[in-house]
Amino acid sequence: DIGEDYAVTLRRWRLAWEAKKNEILQLGYSEKFWRKYRFYFVYCEGGFDAKYIHTYQVTWIKDGEFTLSDQDLRRALQMSKGEVPDKKSAGYSIHPSMATQFLICLYFFLAGMAVAKSPVLWLSPTISFASAGTYLLVSLLSAAFPFYKRMSGLESSMWSIYATHIVYSITTLCFLGMYMVMYPLHGAIDAPSESLATFARSLIAGSAGFFGFLLMVEVNCKLYTKSHWAFANHTLMLILFSAAAYKDINTHLMCVGLLSEAHSIIHYLFKMLTMAGSRIPGARISKSLELTVFICFKLLLHFALGILVVCKPSLFPNAASHAIASAGMLYVNGLNMKHAVASPTKLHIE
Repeated sequence: DIGEDYAVTLRRWRLAWEAKKNEILQLGYSEKFWRKYRFYFVYCEGGFDAKYIHTYQVTWIKDGEFTLSDQDLRRALQMSKGEVPDKKSAGYSIHPSMATQFLICLYFFLAGMAVAKSPVLWLSPTISFASAGTYLLVSLLSAAFPFYKRMSGLESSMWSIYATHIVYSITTLCFLGMYMVMYPLHGAIDAPSESLATFARSLIAGSAGFFGFLLMVEVNCKLYTKSHWAFANHTLMLILFSAAAYKDINTHLMCVGLLSEAHSIIHYLFKMLTMAGSRIPGARISKSLELTVFICFKLLLHFALGILVVCKPSLFPNAASHAIASAGMLYVNGLNMKHAVASPTKLHIE
């Protein structure tokens, strides 16, 4: 990049242009013409000095070795947009921002206060920590693949989030399977035994910890600037799941809602395959599979839970908790319908 040297050249042209002003005007050119070209020299000089615009000297060789790597080209593109080049190895900033540090301190402070209510609530910060470790491990392992090296900082962060979410979804479904075996689904609306209630509360507390991790990553990597819906959804989920685990209100019902993670596995797996540049085998079959799982494990499941919550106020200790739960189910079902109607053949679930 010889942009800084070109700024010197433009500065000399400007000085010469200013020194020869009278001679230029005597040739018949107007004052407006002279100012226009002076402005051109000035803003080009400033652009190259600020590294907002660039001039590259590129050397081409015939032996197949590139003098510019993909990382060099990506850095040049970022600089051309006025961005700070990301020196990523994993996409996730090693040094958290001040906002992230504040959220982490607040999160663990509240978790420490909540644990006095029940030792189970320690699962929230524990799962947050485990999710962060999974995220970092995925990032480090993925760095060995060429397609990952070609990703931007945002793309690599999303890749690691998708992989971490898949791990969370699979783990959650495994524990849900154990829960369903221990306690049949048809009895979920009744008061469960103490051991099963603790099991359900643990699942919800762990899920709250995962949503807390997602929020911290989104704030640290500023992903909320790209997806406000996802940020709002994860904030809402963190609040609802944390409150349910803390108050121990209908955690068994919320466990049934976690069956929707079956769709998350397929959805994020297909997104990762697309990001890796891999062809998804049987594209039509894959879309049909994702659509079927979405309808069964998200659309219909959440609709049934919404009807149950609205029509069974006796399941809740007071009218306020019933109203909050009803509003939450209305929001979730509305969001599901929005995605299903907007693009029934190509679902994009936040």
